[in-house]
Amino acid sequence: MIVPTVPQEKTYHPMDCEEVLHNGHNQSGVYAIWPRNRLTDGKYLEVYCDMETEDGGWTVIQRRGNFNRSRLFFYQDWSTYKNGFGDIEEDFWLGISFCLDYYQNK
Repeated sequence: MIVPTVPQEKTYHPMDCEEVLHNGHNQSGVYAIWPRNRLTDGKYLEVYCDMETEDGGWTVIQRRGNFNRSRLFFYQDWSTYKNGFGDIEEDFWLGISFCLDYYQNK
């Protein structure tokens, strides 16, 4: 007896905002990416992707804006800067640890 096989749908796991852009998403906003580094260990991370500046595809590591936060919001200690802080849809810093691992694996 021959049993037909159903092709498995490939799961889309973009590594960064550039891959998100190349897969047809051209609006700036929050997207899930799967960076290949020791911090994420195969898990996704929500990042803000800038799809407008210089042809788009930029993974934003820091954003400051007029979101009604204290001017002192970015005055944080070392540990907080290492690990990241803020709201990904408003003011945020992704973290030194993320940046080091992310860019070493690019």
